Amino acid sequence: IGKPWRLARADVDRAVDGVRWYADGIETMLEGRAPLDGPVSNIASWNYPMSVLVHALLVQALAGNAVVAKTPTDGGVACLTLATALAAREGIPVTLVSGSGGELSEALVRAPEIGCVSFVGGRDTGAAVATAVADLGKRHILEQEGL
Repeated sequence: IGKPWRLARADVDRAVDGVRWYADGIETMLEGRAPLDGPVSNIASWNYPMSVLVHALLVQALAGNAVVAKTPTDGGVACLTLATALAAREGIPVTLVSGSGGELSEALVRAPEIGCVSFVGGRDTGAAVATAVADLGKRHILEQEGL
């Protein structure tokens, strides 16, 4: 996404540290919990594609959910493709899709098969996602940036 090497490496290092942390502690976190009825859909911001999105995907998959993630429009496709390929190789049920939010929002937010929507991003898109999940009564995790 055009970050200086030091910042890009820090994002990857943070993702790796988070993977280790979740892998070591997931059993305790999951006590008394059950997987959702459908996959978790993830839409995340562009600025930290590895640490934000990989952490979300991993914990959701380790909780027994299938996971689908949209690559950020402004970058991160290469590193997220590698990360999801490595996860898939290990049998973790993660799918990565790429395209504009306008083209994919119907499937990623409104589809009845989706068990939960996880969104991290800007105010305008976040408001649209919040309205959609509220109208549908869909489980969700929303984090808006820039407030």
